[in-house]
Amino acid sequence: HNDATAWQQLLCRRDGSHNFYFAINAGKLRWDYFNGSSAVGTVTGATTLALNTLYHLCVIRDIATNTIYLFVNGVLDASGVYAGSRTEGDIPIYVGHDPSNTARYLRGSINHARMTIGAKRYNTAGFTVPSIPYLNT
Repeated sequence: HNDATAWQQLLCRRDGSHNFYFAINAGKLRWDYFNGSSAVGTVTGATTLALNTLYHLCVIRDIATNTIYLFVNGVLDASGVYAGSRTEGDIPIYVGHDPSNTARYLRGSINHARMTIGAKRYNTAGFTVPSIPYLNT
């Protein structure tokens, strides 16, 4: 489900220092990094997500180039370079809601969520969406 008028958090690590969020805003996929006071990397997708439609949504962060890539169903939707350093914190990662703003909750379902640290699972040029979840191997 997609509410085109509201923020909907998918994954969020956010408190007063605003670490990051992966969300839908105005019907489009969005990624933001923060450095404690302002955004140092904002990437907004081009695709308007349709209501009641299943999507495979993906973000890849290339640390070497400071580039964020957003994908919808394996197709590159947007990319951008973030500048400056971002804050790190030990706050938890929230799925489907933003603890700092209760209006920013997901109006839909998440079937599978995975965060991989230290390895890219997909090619930044695009990829075939897997038919089954990755196993823990």
